[in-house]
Amino acid sequence: MDAKERRISRGRGRAPAERAGRITLALRGTRDWAKRQCAALMGCALLIALALSCLHLAASRDTAHVTLSLQYEQAAQGLAPNGARLSLYEIKSSEVMERAIAYAGLTGRAEPQELADCLVIRPASEASVSGERTFICTAYTITLNDRLHLPGRSAEAMLSLVCKAYKDVFYSRYTDKQTVLDVSDAFFEADDDLMQLELIRIKANQLARFVNDRLKENKNFSYGALSFSSLYRQLDRFVQYDVANLSAYLLENGIARDREGLLAMLDYKIRMNTLRYDRAVAASRVDSEAIRLYDEAMSAVVMIPTADADGGYYMSRTQTGMDDFAAHADEKLGEAAQVQAVIAYDRYVSGKLAGAAPRPEAEQKADEMIRAMQARLQTIAAQIRQVDDAYVRQTRREYISFEKVEVPVPVALDPAGTAAGTLAILAAVLLGRFVLLALTGGKGA
Repeated sequence: MDAKERRISRGRGRAPAERAGRITLALRGTRDWAKRQCAALMGCALLIALALSCLHLAASRDTAHVTLSLQYEQAAQGLAPNGARLSLYEIKSSEVMERAIAYAGLTGRAEPQELADCLVIRPASEASVSGERTFICTAYTITLNDRLHLPGRSAEAMLSLVCKAYKDVFYSRYTDKQTVLDVSDAFFEADDDLMQLELIRIKANQLARFVNDRLKENKNFSYGALSFSSLYRQLDRFVQYDVANLSAYLLENGIARDREGLLAMLDYKIRMNTLRYDRAVAASRVDSEAIRLYDEAMSAVVMIPTADADGGYYMSRTQTGMDDFAAHADEKLGEAAQVQAVIAYDRYVSGKLAGAAPRPEAEQKADEMIRAMQARLQTIAAQIRQVDDAYVRQTRREYISFEKVEVPVPVALDPAGTAAGTLAILAAVLLGRFVLLALTGGKGA
């Protein structure tokens, strides 16, 4: 074997050893590189998780959510308790915002429109249509994002004040008002005793209608020894007996401070009512004449469109034009009878006042009776207000309610989704790293 062959043989013997050494070094370098990459990736994951957690906490503190529920029958029709149209977006109105700012003690430091811009109102469930009926949402989610960073008020605290402000506005605007219960001395100011008595009668009837409406809602409600039923009976006795007795006393004694003015007013009222009476009687006569001229043979062949009790239309031979004439004639006769009774009473009053010479002691007694009746009516009104306040306090919470809710935040801000998001980021980093190594032939290790 010559020298050249020996060199080739020695080279072939060293080649496997050299290759094994290079492979060992490469594996060792790969392990070191993997350790460094894992440490870097773990550090990145921790930093990302910490950043997402901090971002979630910050977002949670600056955002609050509540659910507003309308809990009365008319809400399903888009109406308020008093029957008026209702829009929940009135929460963002300047009146509600100004109240909320005042409740927070931030008047002058926050503008109503700025606070309104921080509110988002969404239906808790979208309006749905089934057949021919549309179901209106009665629950809404209200979100407040405190971009203003109001001093000393968190988003949750500020949203609670907004809800309180809207609740006050809602009840003052859409529930039954108690202005009819205001019975001040100024209401009874008049130039004549009979006019004062008429004002007393009007106010008593107004109070009776108010109490009667409450009885329709809840006829068994009571507050202590008082109830709507007992108060309604008091008002009925007041009008039927007390007012009637005082009216008779004034007329029998001819008591009138401004006799001439009162007589002139009664004369004008009698003339106007006489014209009404004549028109009603004439209309009734015209209808009666039309019935007389109606051809009876037509009722056997003419079909008249008629509505039944359910509002459905059908063709009828019995409901002819004569029925309408007869009904209208009866209506006008009834109207004429009512007007005639008013005319007779006014003539009676005018006759009593025209020929009377009241005694001073009778006038003094009448004044005392009127003042006593005014005080009595004011006492009844105060009792009605007392019972009604208790009734409103009991039923008010049934109209509208607010409930704090935890609205799910986006996945990137959700603690439960933080781990999944972090793993997704790590996978993307690793994939990018290996692609880079493949493209550079491992030189980036």
